[in-house]
Amino acid sequence: MDRNGSASCPLPGADWLRTESGGSTDIDHGQEQRLGARQLSTDSAGNPRTADAALQRRLATGRESQRRFRERQKAEAQLSRATTELAELRIRQAELEARNRLLERLTKVNRPTQPEVRPGVTIKATERHHSHHANPPGTYVIHSTGHVLDFVYIELVLQFLQQAEASQQTAPVPNPSPETDSQQSPGILVMVAQPPYRLSSEEASKLTIPAFCALWTEHIRQIGGHLMQIGDPTASSVQDAILAMQALTVEAFKLIQCMLHNPATNQVLITSRLDDGSRAANLLDDEFYPKLLNLICLTDDQTQDIVTIRRVWMTKRASLDEQRKAVVEEMGRIERQCLHPSDSLIALSALAEQIRDISAQDFQAYCAVISGLYQGVLTTQQLAGIMVHVYPFLPVLDKTLGAVAARGGDYCTTIPPEALEDSQQTAAEWGQFEAYVANVKTQVWHDYLPFRLV
Repeated sequence: MDRNGSASCPLPGADWLRTESGGSTDIDHGQEQRLGARQLSTDSAGNPRTADAALQRRLATGRESQRRFRERQKAEAQLSRATTELAELRIRQAELEARNRLLERLTKVNRPTQPEVRPGVTIKATERHHSHHANPPGTYVIHSTGHVLDFVYIELVLQFLQQAEASQQTAPVPNPSPETDSQQSPGILVMVAQPPYRLSSEEASKLTIPAFCALWTEHIRQIGGHLMQIGDPTASSVQDAILAMQALTVEAFKLIQCMLHNPATNQVLITSRLDDGSRAANLLDDEFYPKLLNLICLTDDQTQDIVTIRRVWMTKRASLDEQRKAVVEEMGRIERQCLHPSDSLIALSALAEQIRDISAQDFQAYCAVISGLYQGVLTTQQLAGIMVHVYPFLPVLDKTLGAVAARGGDYCTTIPPEALEDSQQTAAEWGQFEAYVANVKTQVWHDYLPFRLV
């Protein structure tokens, strides 16, 4: 009986609770709770009780959730490892592709070309060097390795040997230092030749097309060899290869800068093959330059800086173009006025001088962008990679910048007219870029030098 006098129902299966001393079969409420689902899972008819079934379902659901969570963690860890391995394989694939391209370029560079023998020149198939002490005046012996440089290079060597003999300055430059000698001294220290010799900026700007092609080809051959050594993890003296690559790349770029002093020759070089000096259309199409970017591995910051430089340069060019159009319209107005010949001559001459000044500013802006891009934003190793991979051509600035802009999602072919309305902002942005270029030229920057508009 319970407290209310009613009969208490024994718990199903509770007979086993009796003690050996004949204790009562009654169990307290706490014992009933501890039995839980094991003792209270069914009613008198053997069917699961509703509350206990819900508890069992919750427990089963919790266990299933934990199992799925552990499986999901395991799958995520496997996916993370697979993603990392895939990224590493892609990097390795890109490195191997770049290395294969380097090998292809070096194969083309090292391909021998038949010489064109000139009067007073003897070519011997031995290791190259030049000497004129043991030969009659005006007669020189140039020893050749069979490389294209050795045959086109004859003209350049003869020129300097004759100048050296005339001035009695025949001593070679002893042990040049790439950082101090090649950069801080005027002109170019040509280190691809043995022994090295100095080439003034004026002399470099007046090089013939064959002579420039010879020097450029030899630079590319040596730079490419150093890049191969740098990319080989088993190679020794990698640091020496890096220093040599940097020195030769800076030297080659200074050669390009000197050629920019002669716009006509520079235009010929852009449309010529540099392995033989022949005029040919630049075969590097628009699809080549995105692939080139993959080979030099631009960072996101570099991409953004190049996009900014391209926009500032295009705005500058658009502004100069507006000025040019205004001058041309003024020239047409003067012609329609039927002025006296002397008045027309004076007015049109002044306007023609303005057009010339505008064109000179346009070309100077072009040279500034070349310096800012190749000497500042790009690292020396990236510049070396561009030089080698575009051989036997020179890189086209517009296509290079356009490929980077397309990758950065800011590609445009024209500047909207409203962008030219604020002439002060245009001038201010270009002034900041000119200050950046001036800073770039103060010393050699082998690493990335950021450009930011304030």
